[in-house]
Amino acid sequence: MIKSELYRKIFHVFSIVIPIIYYFFLHSRKIALIILLPIALISIIVDIIRIEHPTVRKIFYRIFGVMLRNKEISKLTGASYLLTSSVICIAVFPIEITFLTLSFLSIGDTFASLVGIPFGKREVVKYNKTIEGGLACFLSNFVFGIISYYLIFSKAPSELYLKIGQLYLVMIFTGAVSSAIAEFINIPINDNIRIPLFSGIVMSLTFMLIP
Repeated sequence: MIKSELYRKIFHVFSIVIPIIYYFFLHSRKIALIILLPIALISIIVDIIRIEHPTVRKIFYRIFGVMLRNKEISKLTGASYLLTSSVICIAVFPIEITFLTLSFLSIGDTFASLVGIPFGKREVVKYNKTIEGGLACFLSNFVFGIISYYLIFSKAPSELYLKIGQLYLVMIFTGAVSSAIAEFINIPINDNIRIPLFSGIVMSLTFMLIP
């Protein structure tokens, strides 16, 4: 079980390619949606076919079974949820917030498992998570956000950056905190949905409240 989850998270970190391509290469909401929306729909359709047809399900499980959770055998996979949340974030949030919140999903969720599963000692039974994993999620996302601020955003100032300047770091902090909270709590919403949407909403509200 632990080995399977670690494989899943190591693969999960590569999803950071979505915000990287969007921010650095496409830099266009319309083009990003034209590319990503069909991919998300195809992923969902494949999942539905897999769920409804035992033969397809058997082949799919043989290839990707090591990374599937038990509940995903008869439901949508995390990939479909991740692609769906990416489409929503790109459609709704400014490009910098989308870059951060999708990166937070990839980085924070991965570090939460890589630290929490093998090294977590303080478990919160209610959520089946460890304090160490939650802290790893917050710290990795906050550090990534700071690096992004100094190496990316401040080098190519946008309207959002010019408005709030160094208070950008406040927005990054609230995003990192909210992504860790969303990863930690155990509610019946897939983490690939709740982490980017919750942190994206919090960062957007923070941006709106900064004078």
